[in-house]
Amino acid sequence: MRDFFSNTFFIVTIAISATIITLTYLISFRTRIWESFLRRKMEKEIASLKGHYILCGLGRVGHQIAAELMKAKVPFVVIDREDKSELCRKSKYLYINADAARDDGAFRQAEIAKAKAVIIAAGDDADCVFMAVAARSINPSINLIARASSHEGADKLRKLGVNKISMPHIIGGKHMADLALGKES
Repeated sequence: MRDFFSNTFFIVTIAISATIITLTYLISFRTRIWESFLRRKMEKEIASLKGHYILCGLGRVGHQIAAELMKAKVPFVVIDREDKSELCRKSKYLYINADAARDDGAFRQAEIAKAKAVIIAAGDDADCVFMAVAARSINPSINLIARASSHEGADKLRKLGVNKISMPHIIGGKHMADLALGKES
């Protein structure tokens, strides 16, 4: 009798383990299929865009830009080298996970030929320069707006033909001084 219970316990343990492993695999497989479906759907949406904006970099500044573009209800595509797909999915941003500073294929995938402008919001001046070069080489007439962290970076971006340059630390400093001086802006 003892052997019967030992064998039964062993068989039940094996069956439960196999069921758990199978369910884990099926859930993982289903998740991958769903993510693949969402990625393909997003690629189709991006391919259909025209007159949209391309936002490079979804850091603090880029996130604020994306929020303003959403508020204005204008179409845009985010390109960021870090995987922010979950954040973009929740925020309903079209998104490409790529390094636009090193891979100009990201701009092609974002349909730069049909875009209205590229907004380069990376925090590193060197990345901004590389992105500007890549964007300009693919679409010489694209409107480029870039962030610069230094005057030297801004000068380089100007020489590359960037149409508009923003220096957030200067804008922020001026705004804070205006607040301190009682000048509401």
